[in-house]
Amino acid sequence: MLNIQRNMASRVDGSKEHLAICDLPGFAEFCDGLPESKRKRASSWNGGQGFQDSLRHVRTGDMSGVPASDRFMSEIESMIPVTAAWETIDSVVGGAPIVPAYIAGHPLSMRRRRRTAVETAPLSVLAELVASAGISAANMAKRGAAILALVRALSAVRPVELWAILAIGTNGVRATACVRLDTSPLDLARAGHVLTHPSVPRALAYDTIQERLLDGSWDGQWAFGNVDTHRHSARDTYIAALNPGSEALYVPPVYAHDESITDPVAWLKKHLAEYGGIESP
Repeated sequence: MLNIQRNMASRVDGSKEHLAICDLPGFAEFCDGLPESKRKRASSWNGGQGFQDSLRHVRTGDMSGVPASDRFMSEIESMIPVTAAWETIDSVVGGAPIVPAYIAGHPLSMRRRRRTAVETAPLSVLAELVASAGISAANMAKRGAAILALVRALSAVRPVELWAILAIGTNGVRATACVRLDTSPLDLARAGHVLTHPSVPRALAYDTIQERLLDGSWDGQWAFGNVDTHRHSARDTYIAALNPGSEALYVPPVYAHDESITDPVAWLKKHLAEYGGIESP
């Protein structure tokens, strides 16, 4: 699925929106339209992976970013209940007897509590992968691993729809690739690559968005030419285009002292408490 929408009126007065809304096969198709001459080679800036290898991993997956997410999961494991609520049931063991059942010799003569699932509203996670040039590839990967761990933890307690957001632009223009990642079940290999590898924004998305949505005109600016303008309007704009009415967790573009880099475990715990109802033990 690939749906390209151009020259829409933005929520920011006097500006324009260009959107490419796609799933992962659609994102691969979107990127495959970039001419060979404009495809980046591997470098330290893009995490040592060039256009061709990164595109292949978008299609087939790559588990190399998952172990870092596993380590974050182990840090917050005690916070994540197997299910989200409690119920009391008859059982062969428990904390309180059922006297009539015991006298009658019934095997389920005790009462105990167990966790059980409850209906919870779906959540759209809108995770921006764009970072300023000064953010290292290693820090981009660490942040992506924290985002992946957050999605995995939230998925244990509520339905989650996950979108990778890749937005650049010029003055008065925002051009964005919105990529839906499978979460039912979560495709760890592909989501792991898209979220954790710097080559996805830096070797794939930037040049492709420039070529296909900005007609080749881009000088490295943030969307609208102003990161604050972009941040303040992004959540409402994207949720209206992708999943109107949904509750949304918007993860904005990373900055130098972002808690998702400086203290990712604290960042995880804060978002789990806010969006998953999961309190620290």
